[in-house]
Amino acid sequence: MSLSWNEPQPIQQAGVIVGCDEAQEWMLPWWWEKYSEHNTLPVTFIDFGLSLKAKAFCEERGQRVDLSLPDSFIPHKEQVSSSLRQEWNKIFDWEDDPFWWNKRMRCHQKPFAFLMTPYKHTLWVDVDCEVCAELSSLLERIASVDTIYIVPKLEEDQQYYENKGITQAGEIGYNSGIVGFHFGSNLILKWAERTIQEHPFFISDEDLFSRLAFLEKWKVMPLEQCYNWLPHFRGFNPDTKINHWLGNSGKFFLSLRMQKIL
Repeated sequence: MSLSWNEPQPIQQAGVIVGCDEAQEWMLPWWWEKYSEHNTLPVTFIDFGLSLKAKAFCEERGQRVDLSLPDSFIPHKEQVSSSLRQEWNKIFDWEDDPFWWNKRMRCHQKPFAFLMTPYKHTLWVDVDCEVCAELSSLLERIASVDTIYIVPKLEEDQQYYENKGITQAGEIGYNSGIVGFHFGSNLILKWAERTIQEHPFFISDEDLFSRLAFLEKWKVMPLEQCYNWLPHFRGFNPDTKINHWLGNSGKFFLSLRMQKIL
């Protein structure tokens, strides 16, 4: 299946995109508050299925674009082999919880959201990220159309994934909470196209990306950990640029953060 960018040419020079659905929109006001404290770069909100109230919130603060997916592309758990489902349930203690499978489905939709960007230089920022600094200097580094800019996973996570057979020996795993890319990137197109074909074999978008980057020797510029810092695992860092409150534990601490308890 041949995919293409949503726009024939970038409309603006640089900006940020963030995606969200109704289940995650409780984080949107906080995301925007923290982002706008430090940044004036334009934001495009990719609508994965927001409520009417959240749609209006996004349109008041930036551009809202409905996510466009290929026909029939819905990565349900039934498309994953029973043996692989059992393996993932065991490794990650999912217990076949629908929450995790719904999260997986949203993750695999992410590369298609990248194709919706109106910017020449784009930074994707997950909605569970706390932006703590200006991002224009980071966007200036996104210069090469043939390179993906992304933060590697923590060393201990790399080792865990390799020990469990999720990644291959020598493969670098990446966290796709923050992704920088250039409009027209052939790698982004490949990532989306390969997702259509290969999503049943990978837990998430970032695991598929990591394997493609490893096997096909994609050009990846590793970003510093301060751009995807995990405070609930590593403690607060005074030099962090972006805190990423990923996972269930992260959301718990994020809720405390929103209430100014933490």
